[in-house]
Amino acid sequence: MKDLHAEFMDFLVSKGWLLIGKDDSGDSEGVAIADKITGAPIPNSHLEFLKRFKSLSNADESRWFISTEEFSGNSDSAFSWDEFEKMSLDAAMTDRDAEDVRTFWGRHLPILMAVDGDYQYIALDRMSGAVVHGVEPDFESVSNLADSFDGFMVAVMEGKRGEVLFD
Repeated sequence: MKDLHAEFMDFLVSKGWLLIGKDDSGDSEGVAIADKITGAPIPNSHLEFLKRFKSLSNADESRWFISTEEFSGNSDSAFSWDEFEKMSLDAAMTDRDAEDVRTFWGRHLPILMAVDGDYQYIALDRMSGAVVHGVEPDFESVSNLADSFDGFMVAVMEGKRGEVLFD
């Protein structure tokens, strides 16, 4: 029986997404680097997901899941994994605004970016495990997509909550 992560990746590929996988040995070193770079532990279900791919994107690469290579700065991506935080900090009007931005992004780990049309992302709330969605111009105003990453994957495969992936 397939596990949920493999099933989800197969589902995305069946919808035209491109997958460059990793070998069966996983990516323990990349995950350790990602933990260090992002400043807080990455939730376990997402860690298992990260161990499986080098690249996972739609056909024109305008929507993609952030990989351990991107977290560690070892990819050729034009966007850094924390690009939207940087944009929000640049737009902050006061020191208090900047601190609010840092607090938000300290709690939320972006896992998917979309740059075709409005910039948007999907992130994990590191405290609750929830999956949230944010859109420019106020990246820090989010809507809840699922209570967990596993729940998000299931919802997408059931035809729910996939707007950011497919629209």
